[in-house]
Amino acid sequence: VIEYIDGELKAHNNTVKVMTNDPSFGWHLENLNNFVPISTDWPDRSKIAVPSEIGMVPLEISHGINLLGLPGDASPPGRFVRMFYIKQFAQLNSPATNVSQAIELASSILNTVYSP
Repeated sequence: VIEYIDGELKAHNNTVKVMTNDPSFGWHLENLNNFVPISTDWPDRSKIAVPSEIGMVPLEISHGINLLGLPGDASPPGRFVRMFYIKQFAQLNSPATNVSQAIELASSILNTVYSP
């Protein structure tokens, strides 16, 4: 990633393989730290669940609850974070094994941040 910061040309080694526009690339990298709780694992609340009049609470209510907090807006920071996590989770759970699958995966991931 190449950008101008305060009039100076900066080049970054984009190891996260995600980019967007403003704010600066370094800001986006630091912002990823705000989303550490997002996980590929299904949350396990059994250690803290207690009985109630409706059953045990708190319990997971739906598929995707592990992604709670993932930005869904079209802002550059929202797109950067969403693209990073969706890309990482896709590569972890369903890595492409050929060019056709890689193109399909890339298209699917890009569709999550498309803004008409």
